[in-house]
Amino acid sequence: MTWWRNRDTRDTVIAVVLGVVMIADALLSTKRQGPVWANVLLYGALAVCVAFRRRRTLAACLGMFALAAATSTFVTPVGDLTTTLFVVAFMVFTAANELDLAPALAVLVGVGVTVAIVNATAMGHETFGDYLFPNVVFALVWGVGRALRGHMKLTRELAITNEQLDAELQERARDAVADERRRIARELHDVVAHSVSVMVVQSGAARRTLSRDPERAAQALAAAEESGRTALVELRRMLGLMSEEKAEAQRGPQPTLKQVDALIERARDAGLDVDLREDGERFALPAGADLAAYRVVQEALTNTLKHAGPTRATVTLHWTPDALELEISDAGAQSGAAQELAGAGQGLVGMRERLEMYGGHVDTHTDDDGGFTVQASIPRDTVVAA
Repeated sequence: MTWWRNRDTRDTVIAVVLGVVMIADALLSTKRQGPVWANVLLYGALAVCVAFRRRRTLAACLGMFALAAATSTFVTPVGDLTTTLFVVAFMVFTAANELDLAPALAVLVGVGVTVAIVNATAMGHETFGDYLFPNVVFALVWGVGRALRGHMKLTRELAITNEQLDAELQERARDAVADERRRIARELHDVVAHSVSVMVVQSGAARRTLSRDPERAAQALAAAEESGRTALVELRRMLGLMSEEKAEAQRGPQPTLKQVDALIERARDAGLDVDLREDGERFALPAGADLAAYRVVQEALTNTLKHAGPTRATVTLHWTPDALELEISDAGAQSGAAQELAGAGQGLVGMRERLEMYGGHVDTHTDDDGGFTVQASIPRDTVVAA
């Protein structure tokens, strides 16, 4: 149905359908007038106007009104056919919805003139209601079209405004991050510069007084040691603020996929029902890639606990000849609450950046049942000799 997405194609199909209906209505009507070929020609011409209702809206409407007047004069009157009145109302609605105010008013005036001409061809059988009722209906249809146009215009303006506000918020967030980094950098500079300066001065004093005043030299070295300790504490504090994984910062070796069993056990202890699946033949990964793969599993399970709570999850390590494929999926929140991750978390963003360093990638998606899946891949060409 891709062809239906084209607006001109849709209008052409609608015109053909309405043309067939109008011609059939005219030929089968008990009030049919004029030869068959003339009815087919004029009512077919009315349908052609529908095909151009959005490409040449004003011309199509005025042309339809002229044809309606001619049809009522020479063949079956359009006022006797319900389908034709519907088509005219359809065109009036389109004009009100598509055109600016001035041409849209011209269409409203044109349909009023057409109603008068059509009634005038009734040879004295028309009543006041024959003039009033159609004009009231067409005016109401015109008003609905204008109201919808205003609503759509307002919706578009709000969407544009929201996009602008979102862009401004993102820009402000980037500025805030840059400002915070500059602040941290300045603080780091102050801490390091001050502490190192004190250490240099005290060390120099200790060197100069070591031979003639050992006690004073010892005091200077103690002061240098204290300055160094203070600097280390401050550095750890500041680096912890900048670290994505400050809660995991330890002095021990960084974890690898060999510790994924322990990671899953900790997740189970936290209430997550995790199933580990592994297939294929393992191969050695560079230390950074191995750590990145471990962090993907860790971040995915952490997000599951945070956003879905106690639920079922599956961790799959698929070792192929070309790459390591990771998949971490969960069954969604058991309470039915929808997840709102969509891969936007800062942890997953960091994982993407890490894996890209090794030619890998991370993809995320939410399924129809509310479950969330993280898929990652690390190509084999990053492998080093074991």
